[in-house]
Amino acid sequence: MTALYSSDGPLCQSESMHESLTLTGAAGTLLTQMALSWRVAFLSAVGVPVLAVGLSARQTSGPAAAQTPSEHGKKLFVQRCSVCHLPPLGPGEPRSYARSLTGFVKTPQTEATARQIIQKGIPSRMPGFQFGLEPNQIDQIVAYLSTLK
Repeated sequence: MTALYSSDGPLCQSESMHESLTLTGAAGTLLTQMALSWRVAFLSAVGVPVLAVGLSARQTSGPAAAQTPSEHGKKLFVQRCSVCHLPPLGPGEPRSYARSLTGFVKTPQTEATARQIIQKGIPSRMPGFQFGLEPNQIDQIVAYLSTLK
């Protein structure tokens, strides 16, 4: 029998050097708590994001969570268009890089124009997104632009 001792008594015991050690006393309790802490930390780091992804996938799949085309379009607009078309953030800020699109889409003709500009762009002023966005995504952006009054 092999044992390690401290002033409080044996720390661990083993029948031979090749067997795993059995911790006893305060050291065993401390290491058990540390192992539990590491498990909790690991599950927090790995398990919670996986759980969150699973929950978010479940939430968006229900009929109550269905978004309208203009809501999808708003997300796409923020991701792809707002860098240039975002209005100034406060007084004294320089104007936005590109024109504001508030009130641009009013009629079926302006919808078609907006769709064409988003697809093909404007030479030396705006890139086209025909290869970066699907046609339905462009339709969603146009639907969002039509809500801006």
